[in-house]
Amino acid sequence: MESKFSKLLLTFVLSSILLTSQASAFENGQTATLVLGQADFTSNVSTTTSSSVKSPRGIAFDSSGNLWVSDGGGADDNNRVLRFTGPTTSVSSGGGTSGDTSAPSFGFDKFTFSRLFPENVLDTIQDDPYTQIEPIKDQTLDLPLVINDNGYAISKYANTIVTNTIEAGNPFSVKLNLSDETGIEHFALYTNLRGDKREISDSDTYVIFDEYKELEIIDPHQFFSFANVTVYENQTKYSVSFNVIFSKPMEKSDIIFRIWDERRNSADTKIFDALEIVASIEKAPEHIIPDAMRQNPY
Repeated sequence: MESKFSKLLLTFVLSSILLTSQASAFENGQTATLVLGQADFTSNVSTTTSSSVKSPRGIAFDSSGNLWVSDGGGADDNNRVLRFTGPTTSVSSGGGTSGDTSAPSFGFDKFTFSRLFPENVLDTIQDDPYTQIEPIKDQTLDLPLVINDNGYAISKYANTIVTNTIEAGNPFSVKLNLSDETGIEHFALYTNLRGDKREISDSDTYVIFDEYKELEIIDPHQFFSFANVTVYENQTKYSVSFNVIFSKPMEKSDIIFRIWDERRNSADTKIFDALEIVASIEKAPEHIIPDAMRQNPY
């Protein structure tokens, strides 16, 4: 199937929808890299939740890149239409057949985790995107996501982690360790998301770093007293830190990351229940912002 956003190979297997994430030529028997409608590639559970399907019959893309799925049509089916908010897969407006069409790599699959990390990291991986991922406190490991001293084994598009509770006035850092062959130029963090408002379009509080633009900070509720982004590059490896000091409490919130490279190959990652900002127990003196948070090589 072809759309203006990308070419997708969709295969309906039982009650799952499997998609590849390359916009270039496909091969017979090619392995899918994303599953919608099931927790993982081996599950076959027919339910009526927002993340599952029972008997998908048809698909369509709208002008915003959202994927619409007709979920059943028989007497015993769900008889509904689901919207999977785009991009549901990597979208490339460049690269071509001779260029890089892969999205920046943020999380890893289980096989990659097993090659790169010790067994205690594998034990924290969750197949269910709504089951909490326990933090790992080991600064020697370059885990995909690190919030302050807590590292997380992120392995899919949507993930739930044990909530980080931060006192207002204390430094807060969200670090991404990722890679891309082309060169990453855009990093965005969206927050103040919860309940039934859990999409990028619902966020009114965000920080966007673009290599060719000034840092963009949107903060209408004045949550931030300080915010910046530091980027360190080592060949195809990137370490990106969103450094923030909150000035006041914020309810428990998701974080959504959007990243794209110089060929506009993009990837989104959702972290449910990522953080909660609470009032300081005592009024602290004015914070001195650490030099490491101020530095930005760009």
